[in-house]
Amino acid sequence: MTIIYNKSRQKETRRKLRQESTKTEKIMWGELRNRKLGVKFRRQYGIGHYIADFCCPEKKLVIEIDGGVHTEDEQICYDKERSKSIEELGFKVLRFWNEDIENNLDSVLKNIKEEIKISPPQSIPLAQTSPTSPLSLLRRGGDKENGVENL
Repeated sequence: MTIIYNKSRQKETRRKLRQESTKTEKIMWGELRNRKLGVKFRRQYGIGHYIADFCCPEKKLVIEIDGGVHTEDEQICYDKERSKSIEELGFKVLRFWNEDIENNLDSVLKNIKEEIKISPPQSIPLAQTSPTSPLSLLRRGGDKENGVENL
């Protein structure tokens, strides 16, 4: 199985990014942490080859905060490719400008809350088990030959 989340080789980079958060990242984290919006967000979360500013794995939602450098042509192209790659892994990417966080935080939070409402929770697939594992036996109704039966 290929690991696509929080790759170990990104660990130090993620840690450094958390330690050197921008002013707007700190503001946003204050609004997202501790399940304030009803779901768990993580900051500087590795997804594929990228590190997202904020991610809610349960809702497959990524939040990116963009500053002035994101208006340069080269950075615009990079951001588009980055969003596309993350979306191909099943995530929805929301991007907000620093100015939106600083001057219109209520509107930003409203947009995030709306996305949380419409994003279906991600189902966790059942574990693959052998035909004789206890979990498989429970799913099938027990193992009557060996005296194990579901109630």
